[in-house]
Amino acid sequence: MAVPRGPASQRLTATSNLPARAAPGILAPEPEGGYEMMATLNQTELQSVRHLLGQELLGAAKAQQFAQQCQDQELKNQLQQIAQHHQSRAQKIFQLLQG
Repeated sequence: MAVPRGPASQRLTATSNLPARAAPGILAPEPEGGYEMMATLNQTELQSVRHLLGQELLGAAKAQQFAQQCQDQELKNQLQQIAQHHQSRAQKIFQLLQG
């Protein structure tokens, strides 16, 4: 997905002087390397975050399903780690939406 250009992409965060990047209008980089939720999201941005959350949950479910069907233990372990990674990312997104 291309990053939009223009005024919306140059919007400043409520807690930082850095322009918002990555997920449009969602996360603001903090000096310590973490992320902090911006003060508000418009409807389009909220839809994008919900879509991202859904994709992470779908990735977790598919990786878990493939792991259950897998005969090779090493591959099964890797798929379970992938599922856990997607689930963790989904949880972080959900927590950001909660505030």
